[in-house]
Amino acid sequence: MIKDEIIASLLDRLKDTNSQVSALTGRVNELLAKVAELTAIIKALQEEKGAKEKTLRKANNTIKGLGKLLEKENEQQVEKPQLTDEEKKVLDEARSIRRKARGNNGAKRDVHEECEVEYKDVYPDAPSFDKLKAHPLEKMKGDGTPDYQTCTRYVYVPGHFKKVIYRLHRFTQDGKVFEPKTPPAVFMNSNYTSSFVAGLLQLRYMYAMPVERIIHYFED
Repeated sequence: MIKDEIIASLLDRLKDTNSQVSALTGRVNELLAKVAELTAIIKALQEEKGAKEKTLRKANNTIKGLGKLLEKENEQQVEKPQLTDEEKKVLDEARSIRRKARGNNGAKRDVHEECEVEYKDVYPDAPSFDKLKAHPLEKMKGDGTPDYQTCTRYVYVPGHFKKVIYRLHRFTQDGKVFEPKTPPAVFMNSNYTSSFVAGLLQLRYMYAMPVERIIHYFED
C-alpha cells in the first residue's frame, strides 16, 4: 500500500514537472520569436540608414559638381580689363607704397624690454678704411648723443652652473678674533643657494619635467 502511494505521489510530481517544462518551453519559444522579430527590425533599419547615407553622398557630390560648374562659368564670364602701360605703372607704384606702409604685414616687432642689453660697436672692415682719418656721418640728437643706425640681434646664452668659493679671511684685533659670516644657504649644511633651488622648482613644477630628466639636463 505504501509503495503504491509513493508511486502515485511521484507520478503527480512528474506531471507537475512536465507541465512546468511545457510552460517554460512555450515562454522560450515566445522570447525567441520576439528576438527574431527585433533582429528583422534592426536589419531593416540598418538597410534604410545605408540607403539614406548613399542618397546623401550622391546629393553632396551633385552639389559640389554644380558649384564647380558655377565657378567655372563665372570665371569665363568675368573678363579681366586690359590695362595700358601707364595704368600698370601707376598700379605697381601704388602696390609698392602699400607694401612699404604695411611693413611686416602690419605687425609691430616686439622690442623685448625685459632682455639684458649689450652694445657693440661695428666699424667698416675695408682695408683702405682708417678710423683716424675718417669722419662720422651720424647726426647728433637733441641730448648730444650720436644718432646711430642700429641693428638688433637676439642671442641665446645657455644656462650654466657656477661654483663660487668664498675665502673666509679671519683676523685678530685688540685681542679679539674677527671672522666673516658665511653666505646664506637655503638649508642647513647645504652648498646650494636660493637661485639653484628656484631653477630646480621651475623645471619641476612650471615645466613639469621629471626628476630624471632634470638630472640629465643638469649633466648636459
